[in-house]
Formats: sequence, C-alpha cells, structure tokens
Amino acid sequence: MRTGTTTLAVISAGTALAAGLFLPGTAATAPISAHWTAADVASTNNVATTAGVATLANPAMRPALNPNAAGYGTETLVPRTLPAPVSAVRVDADTVTPAGTSATVEVRGQRANGGWTEWRAASANTVLGTATRTVQARITLRTNTSASPSVRRVTVTPVANTPAPKAVQPRSETFSVFATREGLVGGTTANGHVITVEDHFVALPSGTALASNGGTEYQVQVCNGATCLTEPVWDIGPWNTKDNYWDAARAEFGDLPVGLPEADAAYNQGYNGGLDEFGRSVANPAGIDLADGVFHDLGMADNGYVTVTYLWTA
Repeated sequence: MRTGTTTLAVISAGTALAAGLFLPGTAATAPISAHWTAADVASTNNVATTAGVATLANPAMRPALNPNAAGYGTETLVPRTLPAPVSAVRVDADTVTPAGTSATVEVRGQRANGGWTEWRAASANTVLGTATRTVQARITLRTNTSASPSVRRVTVTPVANTPAPKAVQPRSETFSVFATREGLVGGTTANGHVITVEDHFVALPSGTALASNGGTEYQVQVCNGATCLTEPVWDIGPWNTKDNYWDAARAEFGDLPVGLPEADAAYNQGYNGGLDEFGRSVANPAGIDLADGVFHDLGMADNGYVTVTYLWTA
C-alpha cells in the first residue's frame, strides 16, 4: 500500500498562488493544503466522500461499455478561480493506494470563450493549453481488487514565469470514423449517466474529452451523409480508453496518423497485432460509439463510417 502526498508538478504562468479545496465554512485565506468534502464536488460517479476522503462507493462497479476494465469511479471538483491567469498548474494530492489500485488527478482550464481544454493528467510538465484564471480538477479511482484507493486533499498551485501558449487560428478537427451502435440500455456510462431508450450521446476512446453527467463541455457533430447531429461525449470507448486519436499529441499509439483510431488500424492494417490496449482482438474498426437515438436519428441501418467534428478542439 502506498500512502502519502503525490506531487504532480505542472508549470504555470503567474505568481506562486494556489487554489485549495476547502471544508465548508473555511475562509479563502486558509492554508493551500486543504481538504474538500461533498460541498466541493461538481459531479460524481461511484465515489463516496466522507470526512474529506474520497473512495470508491462500490469497488465492483464497471462502466457498461468496458465491463472487463478495473473497478472505476470518478469525481469532478468544483472550478476554482485563481488571482492571475495561468497556463498550467502544479497539483498536490494526498492519496492512499493499496496494491492493485490507483488514484489519478487530472486538470483542465477554462478558455476565454467559456469552453474547456481537454483533461490533462497532472505531471511535471503538463500545460493547460490556454492562459486561464479558472481551473478544475478531476479524480479517477480504479481497483482490480475489493479494496479502494482514496484521495484526501487536492491543491492547485501556479508556478511563476511560464510563457502563455501561442495563439492559434481556431479550427475544429474533422475525421471520417467508423461508428457502432452502443446500446446497453440500463447500463451506466463512464460519467455516471444511466443509459435510456433512444438516448443521445456518444462515446470516444479517451477520457480526455469526457463531459460531466448531463454536461456539454465536450461535443461532437456527427454526420451520416447530409444528416448531422450535435451530441455530448458521455462515455469512454469503444475498444480503447486512452486513444485520443483526434489530438496531435496522443497519449498512446503515437506512431499512428492523427485522426486514425487505433481500433481502425488494428482491424484494417493489423496494427498492434490486431489487438486493443487490453489485448483483445479488435472485431471492428470503431472509433466512436453512438447511443441508440443518435444511431437511429442519423438514419443508420448498420454500423459504418461517419464524419465527426470534435467541436471543443476549435
């Protein structure tokens, strides 16, 4: 079992200031190493927070789309406003991780247009992708046992003298991607949404663009011919869970072209021995799953290629 403070140093612009997560009734001038409770939670999925400690509510719970994955839960904390714009942050988290478990923290920043950057795993050099005063953290707990990891405290601290990201011309990425119908009515998505009949959302194979339950922070436009729908990203899959194929800097499978899902390359080209990240034989080239309502309203009679625009990438 590992116990202690995990320091995830992420560079930022601005002065050495911090946005802590405080207990109810604690003044904003409290020490930067501060606890959070349910009052600091924006949304949660299978995470119980008691006395400032977040643990898995049910270590046996798996998302419907990835039942063979580890026990899973996620908690998104309320946004914090910093005194000065930052381009990245240092994150400190107090975690307890018994054998077979993990606890990770990701951060994102709010853009000037009100949208959000993608979630970035906190590390020694993770930048937010924009200069911002508003940051948010997300905790993900996983277990392969009956035990649960836990997180007690998260602190976000800017570090001085990091250049702001260069301005680029806004442009949403668009790719042709094989789509499958998700189904799984009654199951639970990665963000905690319970799937309904003729539901409207999509799944992408990376949590970097997973919206909150009911949220629209990350949306795609999906077109089947001339018929197009705009839908939120509420689940992770199909096949992979770390394949942000729409990004130039992919978390995995970096030797593949941008816009080509690993599952497509595995199925059609034998990439990675025809296997996904879990070692499963890829049975179709899907890079997006469509909830039943999306699938039917697009007029799709079978799985097939669609045109997808990743709207938050603008």
